[in-house]
Amino acid sequence: MQRLKYFYRRHALTVTLLFFGLLSIAMVAIVYLQPNKILSGSDYHFYMNRIENLALSIKQGEWFPRISYFFIGGMGYAAGLFYPDAFLYLPAILRVVGLSIKESFIVFAIAINFSTFLITYISGKLADFNKKQALIFSLMYGLSIYRFADLVNRQAIGEVIALTFFPLMIVMLTRLKKGEHGYWYLLSIGMAAIGYSHMISVEMMGIVIIIYTLLNLKRFYQNKSLKYLIAAGLLAIGLLGRYFLAVGEQMGLL
Repeated sequence: MQRLKYFYRRHALTVTLLFFGLLSIAMVAIVYLQPNKILSGSDYHFYMNRIENLALSIKQGEWFPRISYFFIGGMGYAAGLFYPDAFLYLPAILRVVGLSIKESFIVFAIAINFSTFLITYISGKLADFNKKQALIFSLMYGLSIYRFADLVNRQAIGEVIALTFFPLMIVMLTRLKKGEHGYWYLLSIGMAAIGYSHMISVEMMGIVIIIYTLLNLKRFYQNKSLKYLIAAGLLAIGLLGRYFLAVGEQMGLL
């Protein structure tokens, strides 16, 4: 037992990453790793069409297609305009190199799980949790029933990816409220990542940030955090500018 504790202390990060990897595979294995079968949820075909379209476009040398040709009976639909494709390039490239659509999706699902555990763990460390507390925080969030159902039942991939960055957003908000201004830009990066995965989620998170700021306005002001919060908001808008401009043009706002 003492040797195991000594080994863990020396290789804590490696052991943690390996544990997250095995757990990410196990979560997918119980549902998806069945011969010639795959669970088809409500959003499965929507995302598979987008991945397949992106893969075919890449093969033709078009890395940023505007139209998804698999929609509306081959007429096409600008799905990527309202549902950004940024995170779908991983499974699309796997399709390009020869994996089947099922295999690409399974690897993608494992990567999403692993990213969720890792980002939540990092968020816990940013919240000044010790290693054990950060690990428990990561497991509680990564294994939550709603997120798991979103991934394997509804297969709302955009929303699942957005959920990956929610802990980071909450932790960065609490850090700013306490006057801890280091890494403030992670709030912008998290917001942009949510936006490029699921735009409805970025709108919801924006509302949460506004309400949280108003409820704690005095603390933000006393801790001189308002300028960092405003800077983070402007940076996030800049990072998402391409999307906002495109959507605004399509809605006749520009």
